[in-house]
Amino acid sequence: MTETTAMTRDAAQATVQRHFQQLDLPGIAYCATLQGTEVVAGGLGHGDAPAQRPIDADTLFGVASVTKIVTAILTMVAAREQRLSLEDRVSAHLPDLKVAKDAPMLIRHLLSHSAGFPGLPFRFRARDLASDAQGHGAVAGGELLDGGDLVAAMNAYAFDGLMPVGETFNYCNEAFCLLGGMIEIMNGMTYPQIADEQVFAPLGMNRSVIGSARLSPFSNIAVPLVRRDGAFGATEFWDAPLFYPAGGMVTTVRDMTRLIDIFPKRSVLGVEAMASRACSIDHYVPARPGKQCGYGFGLEVTHLPGGRTMVWHSGQRTGISSFVGKIIEEDLCVAVCINLADAPAAGIGFRMAGDLLGDARIRWPRRATRVCVTADLLASAVGVYGTDEGFHVRVFAVQDRLTMNFRSRDHDFVFHGDDWGVVDGQTFRFLRTAENTVTALTLDLRRLPRL
Repeated sequence: MTETTAMTRDAAQATVQRHFQQLDLPGIAYCATLQGTEVVAGGLGHGDAPAQRPIDADTLFGVASVTKIVTAILTMVAAREQRLSLEDRVSAHLPDLKVAKDAPMLIRHLLSHSAGFPGLPFRFRARDLASDAQGHGAVAGGELLDGGDLVAAMNAYAFDGLMPVGETFNYCNEAFCLLGGMIEIMNGMTYPQIADEQVFAPLGMNRSVIGSARLSPFSNIAVPLVRRDGAFGATEFWDAPLFYPAGGMVTTVRDMTRLIDIFPKRSVLGVEAMASRACSIDHYVPARPGKQCGYGFGLEVTHLPGGRTMVWHSGQRTGISSFVGKIIEEDLCVAVCINLADAPAAGIGFRMAGDLLGDARIRWPRRATRVCVTADLLASAVGVYGTDEGFHVRVFAVQDRLTMNFRSRDHDFVFHGDDWGVVDGQTFRFLRTAENTVTALTLDLRRLPRL
């Protein structure tokens, strides 16, 4: 295994400093461990809009979808205790869920985002406790509080699945909400209580909670921030119990390295065999052609140059960008948290790992090279793509290149191959039929059908 040096550690910290300054970030925390020993850790900037609260490696951040790692672990614990099997039909545990009755949907399909769910709208109907606490009431239509509510809502909602089940990858938060609902039923406790008892306490994650309502014992907290008219303003943590299993964790970069470090080695949780399987590609990601990038169980899996493998996850939400990853062969764990949305936390994390190992090939995403597009794609890709989850983009042609308008900003598609590459820091691919008709645009982990 590689050992770090003062030079490689300085390079990793310089990477953080450079991104912090160039991107004008409000605050960033970072931590890396090698073979269980911390090698770099720290923070830059501030955790509040008045810029009075400095950030360090013990500052708590919302981490959004990194929480899916916790839900995957809790599912593995349930399997270890023989409360379920990853090969169980979902209908055996959620008998009222109609879509699970109509298809051979398994627990592992939920874990690997291959259950056939398209982008779904239920985050717009989830009850937000933070909004209640502020006296604003629930968000419009925010009546969904737990897994039972979600099952009823999905039963009443007409949607076409991506068939066949188990063969089509599409990232779906609701899949992990359903897993969380199962876990609550099996344990007879709330998701935050189960996460405390079965993950946080055993792993020594003493500065980690589920849900912002449980933050009262802590003061060193990075508030989610948004950029308004050139200044930073505070926004609230989204505190929706239904979506706790998909994105409700608030934690520190130090605790995040403790979490990812159980993969795939022996740990106090006793889930080694399933943790090892979680680190294997279960489905390839359409936006990343080839056999190098895929998704396991609650983890992205990326094969790196030199025979190394990074298992990782990132998170994005208003006021939140996060990343945690582990290069298995080196036993190197890296975590990055930023209190601003749409920041390249994964890119910083990958580069830090490369710096620490002295390997400049470890980067994310792979650098694209050309903006010119083939004539057939230029003619067929123009259009609007989106899902009921709220992701809508417009693709239009500007001379010999394609441009995407997303959130009122334009971004050029930069290509590696004929129909895939990078746009706005995200991997993409246009999905085409044999007749060259574009049917969907895949952006990172999501499939956006043509509308």
